Amino acid sequence: MKTEIIYTESRNNAKQSFTEMILNSSAVALLTAFFSYTLERKINARQTLHLLHAHVSFTALLLLGGISALAAVILFVWFAVSVLQCVRSL
Repeated sequence: MKTEIIYTESRNNAKQSFTEMILNSSAVALLTAFFSYTLERKINARQTLHLLHAHVSFTALLLLGGISALAAVILFVWFAVSVLQCVRSL
């Protein structure tokens, strides 16, 4: 009986999706608190990931955009799409 309960609980934990694991992680919670403090409004974990995506794409554009014109265009499109997703989520 006891082993059945443990097995059922571990199976339920395994059903948690990768997205839920990321959204419930402590690192995302810290970033959520930081962005909430910075923006002076309450945001959730999904909005935090959108903001982080925009930050990463902007950083990639700054660091790698000077390699070639094609790389700059691709990175700029990535940045524009990430900013649009960020605006829609906020």
